[in-house]
Parts: sequence; C-alpha cells; structure tokens
Amino acid sequence: MRRLFALALVSLGACVSPLAHAQSAPAPQPVLRYQFGDNRQWADPAFDDSAWPAIINNQIPQPPFRSDGYLWIRARILVPAGLAGMLGIQLFAPQAYPGVRQFFVNGFSVGQYGVFPSNDSACLSPRSLTFALPAGIVTPGDQAIVAMRAWNPPADRVAYGPYQADFSIDRLSVLTTAAQADLDSAFLAILPSAIPSLLLFILGITLLAIFRRAATRDLQFTTIWLITLPLFLILEDLQVARLLPALTTHEWSFLYTVIVIPGFWVTPELLWTVFRFRDRVVRGFAHATWIVFLVAGNLVSLPRHPVPWIPWLISISLGSLHLFNVICLGADLWALFVSRHNRVIAAGFSLINITYLLALAGIPLTLHIGPVAFQSQVAGFVVAGLTITIMLVRRALIGWRAGEQLRSELAAAREIQQQLVPISLPAIAGCSLQAAYMPAAEVGGDFYQVLPRPDGSTLLVIGDVSGKGLQAAMKGALALGALRALASEMLNPVGLLARLNRELCSTGHDGFITCLCAEMSVGGQLTIANAGHLAPYRNGEELSIESGLPLGIAPDAAYAETTIHVAPADQLTFLSDGVVEAQNAQGELFGFGRTAAISTQPAESIARAAQAHGQQDDITVLTLTFVTAEVFNA
Repeated sequence: MRRLFALALVSLGACVSPLAHAQSAPAPQPVLRYQFGDNRQWADPAFDDSAWPAIINNQIPQPPFRSDGYLWIRARILVPAGLAGMLGIQLFAPQAYPGVRQFFVNGFSVGQYGVFPSNDSACLSPRSLTFALPAGIVTPGDQAIVAMRAWNPPADRVAYGPYQADFSIDRLSVLTTAAQADLDSAFLAILPSAIPSLLLFILGITLLAIFRRAATRDLQFTTIWLITLPLFLILEDLQVARLLPALTTHEWSFLYTVIVIPGFWVTPELLWTVFRFRDRVVRGFAHATWIVFLVAGNLVSLPRHPVPWIPWLISISLGSLHLFNVICLGADLWALFVSRHNRVIAAGFSLINITYLLALAGIPLTLHIGPVAFQSQVAGFVVAGLTITIMLVRRALIGWRAGEQLRSELAAAREIQQQLVPISLPAIAGCSLQAAYMPAAEVGGDFYQVLPRPDGSTLLVIGDVSGKGLQAAMKGALALGALRALASEMLNPVGLLARLNRELCSTGHDGFITCLCAEMSVGGQLTIANAGHLAPYRNGEELSIESGLPLGIAPDAAYAETTIHVAPADQLTFLSDGVVEAQNAQGELFGFGRTAAISTQPAESIARAAQAHGQQDDITVLTLTFVTAEVFNA
C-alpha cells in the first residue's frame, strides 16, 4: 500500500514530487494485448492472441479485484537488424508497481522478478528489468514474440490504476547503459525536492544537538517534526526513483509505518502546544484518525487472496487520513483567525495543508526558482518549515537568555540560602545537634540559626517566611540580618522577637514570618518564645507553649515566655509546617499524628518521610539531643 503512505506524507506536510522521466529505452511497439488469468500455453509463440483486448495508449489495466490476480501481456517486437553480440530484453515501467513478473521470448523463459507462487514475495519493481537473451532465440531483423506473466496483490488491484510498460530488445550493453542513464536522470529529477528535505533534516538534527536539554516543549516537537518528515520525503523520493533495494510490500509497509508514526504523533502535539489549545478531545481524535489510517493501511496488504473487506478498509484508511488533515487545518485556521495566537506559525502550517488540498483536488502548482521547478507541496513544506523553525528558535533564544538571567539570580539566591540554613552547626557541649532542610523550589524561605552567647548560653531560632522561592528567601535574609544584630544585645527570647517584629514591620514588606526563639541556659533551663510557629516536640510529645502573632503583622504584638527544664537523653525537635502540611496524591496530609510519631527520629529521617508523603512547602527539621550531663553541670 505504498500509495496510501505517499498520501500520508502529503497530509503531514510534504508531498512526493512526480519524476520527470527521461526514457532511454526504445519506443513501445503498437501491438500490445492482454488477458486476465493464468495459462502457460500463452507463452507459446504460435498461440493466437488476436482475440485478446488491445492495450490502448499503453494503459495496462489491473486484474479484477476478485480474480486470481494474474495478468498476461503479449507483444510483437521487431528486433533491430544488424545486431551482434549478446542481446537482451528490457521492460521499462515508470511507476513502481508491486507484484511478480516472468518473461518469455519466443516461448523461452528468459527471466523472472519475484517468485511464483507469490504468497509473500510481491515486490515493488525497479524502473527497468533487463535480462540477457540466450543465443539463437531471436533473429535480428525479425519479429520476436514477447510474453509477460504478472501477478498483482489484491489490495493493489483496488488502490492502483492502470500502469505502463515498454518492451525493447537490443544489445545487452546498450540496454544496460540505457537503464543506468535512466537511473541517473531519475536521481537528478528528485534533487529539487530531496535537497531541501535533506537541509531541513540536517536542521532538525542540529536543533536536536543544540537544544536537547534547554529547548522549550514546542521546539522539541518541531525538532522531531523536522527530522521525521524530511526523512520520509527523502526515502520516498529514492523509492519512487527506484534508487533503493527492492523490498516486499510487507517490508515497505513496516518501514513506512515506523518512519511516519513519529511524524503523525508529533503533528497534533506540536499544534496544540504552539497554539496553546486546551481541548484534549479533539487532539485525541486527531491521534485516533492516524492510528486508524496506519492500522487499516497495513491490514489491507496482508491478504494474498481477495477478501470482501479490503475495499472497505482502503476507504476507511484514506478517509481517516483526510480527516486527520482536516483537523490539523482546522486547528491552523482557528489559531490564525480566531485565537490569533502565533499567527505567523499558524500561517505556515496552513500553507502546508492548503497545498495538500490543492494536490488532492488535482491542482498541483509549480514554483519556479530560476531553472528549477518545485512542486507546490514540496515548496510549501520547505517555506513553512523554515518559517516555523525560525519563529520557534527565536522564541527559544529569548527564553534561553531569560533563563540565563534567572540562573544568575538563583546562584546569588543560593549564596543567601547558605546563610539562612548553614551547612555546619556550632558544637554545643554535651549535645548532639542535627539539621535537615529541603526547599520546595530552588531556594526557600525557611531558616534556622544556632548562636552561642558569651555567657555560655545558646540561642536557637527557626523561622518560616510566608510563600516560597526567591522572594521568600530574600525576606528570610532580611530577617536573618536583623536577628544577628539583635542577638549581640543579649536580649531574652521575648525581647528579641518583639524587636525583630518591629524591625520587620518598619520595612513595609508584604507577608509575614513565623518564628520560634529558644534560649538554652547553663543548667538545662530552656526558655521559649513563639511567634506563630509550630511548637517543638520533646521525646515525641508536643510542648504546650503560648504563641503570639507572626512577625511582620502588627508592630505592637506581644509575646510570652515558656520555661522548661530538660534532662539527659531528652530530645527536642523543632520543625517548620512543611512537615505536617505534606500532602499525598489523595489529598491526605502528613498531619500532627505522624509528625509526633516520628519526632524522636534523626532530623534527616523526619524530613525524608514528609518529602516522600508529598512535599508542598519548604521542610526544615532541627533536633537537639542531650547526650551527657555536661550541659547541666557547667
């Protein structure tokens, strides 16, 4: 079903340009007759074929669909006088029709292409078949009776129309030279379409190498589009020119299917991404049409005998292909005239679809650039492909520059983050201190500090800035700077929070900060003041402490102190609300119950458990374990 795949190529944005055949073989003889069926006696030169229908204008009909698929052609060919040396016979067929061919000259079998019985051996024939003639079977200056026995697959009897075949007998060297000259001519004929396709293919590979990581989604889809469709164009041109090894129809169907699947898949994905369509139903329907086209197109090539559903499947396959193109064209026109989003790109895609519709209506246009003529489908694909690529690359470069600026800002933010959440913590005699921090974005708004004081006490502060990301980190850095300045004044936790609150309120920044401040004195006394933060846990139980307003809301907010005494082997766990607010796919929070149950574990284990449940916010955990009595006896 090569013709179905050729139509698929057009609907995806390109078309195989017809070859300008330069015939090198002698002109066909006027007497060509044919007969459907199979009878080996028809090869006998004495057989009277006068009752057979004559072939008019070299239009050889296909065998009837419900027949056995066999066709015989007989011709009387005048062998040129004066020929010497090895002679040969040549069949020239400008179209690549599948099937099996066997040739007889004056009753002798002189060559065969394919294998009878044909079962799975139907191949796309080359441009010309040339066979050497055994000495003495023809006489120069006399007529030779040439008979060709052919078999065509059932599906191709429906999909293909009449074909042409020219027979000639001459010196073998002349026929071989003519066949090579014809191949050279065919190669030159495909260059106007193959070269632009090759350039677009190289462009796609180049984009793949450059933007394989940094590309936007639409540029990634465009890269796939530029690689797959030109590749199909090039292979199809080579096959039409018969410059590739002959494969069976099954092999070609498999090869074409593998090549066109990425092109079919990426086309709706590219359109919906570039034009920002949200309708998944129509996009899914577009995918369904090309899947039906490929499945039906491959199924019709399987039977070796005519079955009733082959014509129906061909109609379904072609109808699905046309429907796919209509959906894509509708998306292009909607973006061009209704949503008016990326209109230049929409115009490029519309050009591809319109040239396809012109070809489907039998109106192939030709674009002339100097002495070179391009078919409208090829020209449309090249022009539109370059336009679309240029626009998307331009957008990608703008995004890349913006990304570079953002990466520079994030690098600076990471330096700030290292101050908010220090990697190394000061040693506290008799205590084991652990910390874990997991931001929800590149940087976060949580912070903690452990600040030893000249009198031997230690100040522990943990805070959570409202929001996430860079803005929260900047506000956290502001709070941290004020905190360090105030810590040197030897304020108690209540005084420190009150001063810090007034400083933050005076800046006029939006948002707020929850903060917990704890002072651990020599002797095991812990004084805690809380500004809207989560209470800490001691040995798995939440401490009951009074809480005030978060910082940065009201400048006259008041805070209270709670004093507790710790004993050796006690563990205090301070954490941010990113732990309890972790949420899984079912919407279930990690919650206070789970948090209390694991609060005696190491800081890293607590943070990992919350993250695995479903991180929604920055996660910070600080644990303080009193391992000896040294802190109490100092």
